[in-house]
Amino acid sequence: TNFLAILRGLGMLAESLITTYLALSILLLVAISLFTYGFAIIGRKLKNNNLFISSILFLVGNIMLTAFEAYAAYTPVSENIVIYLFSLVLMGIFGLYFGIGIFNLRKKFGNAAKAAGILDIISAIGLISIILSVLTIILVFPAVILETIILFRARKKL
Repeated sequence: TNFLAILRGLGMLAESLITTYLALSILLLVAISLFTYGFAIIGRKLKNNNLFISSILFLVGNIMLTAFEAYAAYTPVSENIVIYLFSLVLMGIFGLYFGIGIFNLRKKFGNAAKAAGILDIISAIGLISIILSVLTIILVFPAVILETIILFRARKKL
């Protein structure tokens, strides 16, 4: 979001691109919501309260983050930097609990859950620290691949 605002401030981003970005953000929100809801169902079925609650918090956090992106796309960076940093920390806290919940699935889903949980925990710590948030960008891809494997395994086992 801040990247978009910087580009817009420099005159390097047209309004139509902002609209396109926001439309894609909403589509991504739908995909993330469905993905995360799958883990809420797994958490409920396996009585993994940490995973269930953190999945719901993650859903709410992503909705709030997308709404903030929509607001921030049309406001100067200086007006929303504190909110942006707060959202990083908040999503990091939600991600930490989510990672612990995924890690706790290791008995049922093996090394995929263990590795995904560890990657989520490290990513969350990166977000919480703010300085290491770039680490999250690197770790999110293998974590999502492993989490997708878990969702497919859960479909067969549950």
